Amino acid sequence: MTNRVLREVHHHTFSQNTQKRTRIQVEELEQERNHWQSEFKKVQHELLIYSTQDAEGLYWSKKHMGYRQAEFQILKAELERTKEENQELKVKLRETETHLEMLQKAQVSYRTPEGDDLERALAKLTRLRIHVSYLLTSVLPHLELREIGYDSEQVDGILYTVLEANHILD
Repeated sequence: MTNRVLREVHHHTFSQNTQKRTRIQVEELEQERNHWQSEFKKVQHELLIYSTQDAEGLYWSKKHMGYRQAEFQILKAELERTKEENQELKVKLRETETHLEMLQKAQVSYRTPEGDDLERALAKLTRLRIHVSYLLTSVLPHLELREIGYDSEQVDGILYTVLEANHILD
């Protein structure tokens, strides 16, 4: 029993650490995105200033303007990549928060008095379904299990389908 509680506490702590790391990564990507946005705005502002200045005293060759345009495109692409990474990390953060919430619900319901066997059995079943969904996702990364209900038999059905498709039940 104490080993099981220790595993639950360790798993809960691991989920919290994963959530913290994901938040830190999101913050770092947002800082990087802000940096690239400011660089993009500076280059855009420089282009605006240089294009509106009188041509006397300044000579811009086509080659130099092409270089600035290429630099502008690189910065723009980097900004887009950072935005995409930021969105991916936000999705991971939401998934981790959902997982943590499910584990906390299961852990709280597991701590009920000894007389409440049904409640504990349901909590164990929910935890088992959560772990099976993570196992299925690691084996089949294309599975989208974000919206799945762990209190229903959806995970059971998916597991049965995978086992049947791989002829494991034969």
